[in-house]
Amino acid sequence: MFKNIKERVLAVFAPSPTDNSNQTAARQRRYDALIQFAQAGFTLLIGFWIAPLFYEQEMLVIVAAGVCSVPFVIQGFKLLFSNTPEMKSTTTNPSPSLVVQSRRASKLPRSQRRNARIQQTPQAVAPNHQSEDAIGILLSDLQQQGWKMKYNLPIPNLGEVDVFLQSPNKNYFIVNFQSYRGEVFFDEGILKRRDWKGISHFEQDLLQQMMAQSLALQTMKRLRSVTSVLCFSESTLSIETVNNKALDVYVVKKESLVRKLLRLDRG
Repeated sequence: MFKNIKERVLAVFAPSPTDNSNQTAARQRRYDALIQFAQAGFTLLIGFWIAPLFYEQEMLVIVAAGVCSVPFVIQGFKLLFSNTPEMKSTTTNPSPSLVVQSRRASKLPRSQRRNARIQQTPQAVAPNHQSEDAIGILLSDLQQQGWKMKYNLPIPNLGEVDVFLQSPNKNYFIVNFQSYRGEVFFDEGILKRRDWKGISHFEQDLLQQMMAQSLALQTMKRLRSVTSVLCFSESTLSIETVNNKALDVYVVKKESLVRKLLRLDRG
């Protein structure tokens, strides 16, 4: 044991030849260890310096300074006797299957090699239509009753309408969906939201946007009227108006959307 400690101490002052990275790390550790020892000595010096000021408690102050210097000494010895971690190679070897494939491809004619590269290229994944499918499931009862629907209908300068519907009675509706979680209420002519942060406005005036989309569709398709319905899938509604109508937009929850559309269609 003492022989091992002796060899480590000698290695600190006369290190064996190693590569540059190990030598740099060893020098840095020795430098950090010396700083720790210096801090320990400075702590003891402060203790001896202020001890006479406490008269009968001089020894207590010196002992306290010694206790405070112990962590620095321990950390210094840890740095001295710590081993330098070995550098791991970051070079990765190709798998045998890839090597075999590349060798086979190199022996093929140029045209066949190009076709092989095309076959190995991953195919693009089809876009996800989960939201559209969910809306389709929600409105499936209406579709079975002969309602016609068009999803994501673009309106110039007004974004897109989530669903444009035509009933068998030739009544027309637009439905936009919002997934905001919290309470939604109608106040001072606009929709506002309330959550744990307090009351806030939506990023845009949802009611004005839907009314503008409705008027634009009437002009584009030369329709008599288009009824706007704003559907919240996760919110608690506190509209407190007749038929939950805010301005010219009906505001409903997802669970009552189909029932509201059928009632509006009957007039």
